[in-house]
Parts: sequence; C-alpha cells; structure tokens
Amino acid sequence: VRYDLLRYDTIPSPIFILSKSKMAMAAIMFLLLVLSSCFPFPSALQITTGIARDSAATSRRQWFTSAGLAVAACSSTNVLRAAASSDAPTELPDLKRRFTELASRHAGGDPSALSSDLDDLVRRLCELNPTPSPGTETSYAPLSDGRWRVVYAPHIETLSRLGRTRFDPIGYDLSGDTIVSNVGYESFFGRGWLNAAGKFSSVDDTVTRIDFDNFSWNVGKDQPSLADNDSVLPSLIRGIGRAGFLPSISQFPVEYLDNDLCIFKFPPLGVRIVTQKL
Repeated sequence: VRYDLLRYDTIPSPIFILSKSKMAMAAIMFLLLVLSSCFPFPSALQITTGIARDSAATSRRQWFTSAGLAVAACSSTNVLRAAASSDAPTELPDLKRRFTELASRHAGGDPSALSSDLDDLVRRLCELNPTPSPGTETSYAPLSDGRWRVVYAPHIETLSRLGRTRFDPIGYDLSGDTIVSNVGYESFFGRGWLNAAGKFSSVDDTVTRIDFDNFSWNVGKDQPSLADNDSVLPSLIRGIGRAGFLPSISQFPVEYLDNDLCIFKFPPLGVRIVTQKL
C-alpha cells in the first residue's frame, strides 16, 4: 500500500493511492488494529504456540468463568485480599515507584527490564487494590476524568513485532461517561492515528463496559481527529469498526484503581493492561 502523505496544514484530507484489492486489505488491517489496540479496554492479541497451549488456556478461562471468578479482582480469595489490604498503605507507594521505573526502562528497550518482573509487580498491585468495587460508578467517577496513557501492554508489544509497527502513544480521554481512544502508529507503510469514541458504564462491582460507536483512521497526521474530513474513507471505517466491536468483548474487569493508575483485563485473552493518568 502506498500513500502520498502531504502536510496536514495544507491539505484538508489525506490523499492516497490504493488499488481495489489493497484498499480491502487496508480496511481489514484497520479493523484488526482497532480491535487490538483501541480497546482498553483497546483490544488485544496474544500469541501462543501449539494446540495444547491454546486448549489449556481455554480450559483455564472456562474453569474460572464457570466458578464465577472471571470478574473477581486479582487475589483469588477474600482471605488473601484481607491480608493484602493490611500491607497496602506502606507497600503501595514503593510498588508504584518500582513499576513506573521498570516500565520506563522496558519501553526504552533495556534488556534487563524483564516482562516477567513487570508482571510480578502488576500482580502484586492488583492484590493491594485500594479502591473497593472499582467497577461501580460511585468508585470510579471521582477518579476517572482525565487523560490516561497505556504504560504496559504485552499484547501490543507482540502485535508490534508481528506487524513491524510501533504503537505509541496509546491514550484514553475520559470525561463523565464518555471515552475517546487514540492510538498512534508508525510503520513501513506510513504513520497516523487509529481513533474510537463512545460511552462507558458499570456492569457490576468489578466490571465496566465500553460501547464504541465512532471510529476514524488518520493517515499522516500529527494529531488525532474523529472528524470525517481527517479520516480515510470515514463511512467505511466507521462501519468496519462498529461491525467488529461486539458486546462479548466490550466488558473489562478493573483489577486496580487509584487517582493515577488503573489496571484492567481483557477477559477473552486474560491480558492485563496498565494505564497511568497524565
């Protein structure tokens, strides 16, 4: 796919050259990218190897679902959560500092900043979640408004390697019950933004629901925009996004929440995503 990218301040909409077959491929790619990176909720791809590993992962998810634990917070029992909560006031600040430092080094390509170490810190943060019932509006409303940025998402790293595409920044603007997702990308075929907007609400004590209904794809833009004149084929992109955003993948357990850090999960793949308020 070849794009003629012109300056944003001189051209009101992107100009590109696509054959019909390549246009179809681009539309499919857009849907995959939106589904894997716009969900914060956006969206996940996790690569596993071997049929046995896939089957085991599916069996584990089914077991937790049948046991009624899919929407539980990270600690598996009330006893563990009660014990963890007693440590929270003294341990949390140090955990957050260590996580922030390690995540920054990991994002910068430091080989000593291992994903396994980050995963351990994330698990412990979830055990010390300071916000009761983080999926309820009463709990998240005083904390959610603002600009949030993804600081750790292993599935996005996997997608980036496979697609030879860098996704950064990934941000969410929350205000009231509205959410706008912006995902910057840079690849061999160009750069731009994948955008989605909609509403979010509470499902139960630990789960929130996102309903995206507006989508756009900005090619060669310095800033994200949902405006039709800034999007490639706006009607088609909007239709693809709406068709791909299914209710079954729109609910996200919140496993940690405070005034500047949120950890949530994409249940179909068990992926945890960590966001930080700017």
